[in-house]
Amino acid sequence: QAYTETIVDAATKAKYYSAKNVRAKKEKLVQSIAALIRECEQKQEELQKRLLVNIREFEKHGLSRNYAMLLQNQRDLLLQHVEATLDGEPDADVSALRNAAAELDKQLRVVVTSLRGNGSRGRLEWAFAMLGVGMTIPLGEAESV
Repeated sequence: QAYTETIVDAATKAKYYSAKNVRAKKEKLVQSIAALIRECEQKQEELQKRLLVNIREFEKHGLSRNYAMLLQNQRDLLLQHVEATLDGEPDADVSALRNAAAELDKQLRVVVTSLRGNGSRGRLEWAFAMLGVGMTIPLGEAESV
């Protein structure tokens, strides 16, 4: 009669269970991170939609023909002011102006990303907005712009 006995010492057994537990912990961690990423992406999409609604409301009240153009013009004006100040006074502190321009640039990127990301209609709407024309412009006039 053949007799086989598998002998596993306590140290090997402990290493096996430790590795098994670490792998399970890592898998749970990866799953929770993936769920958090999905949740953040959904929140970002929701915020983009709300931003677009607010921009349209802003534009509807005639406060600006185009919010993205308003942000772009404000940023450009600040940058021109920085250049003019530095040309006249090389040691002038324009850090506040630069910070404001950087904030406007961030806002502009968010608005442009939201407008572009709204499906094909959003990209078309964004293109019309950047050209500064309405969505109802005839094709011939749009090509001449």
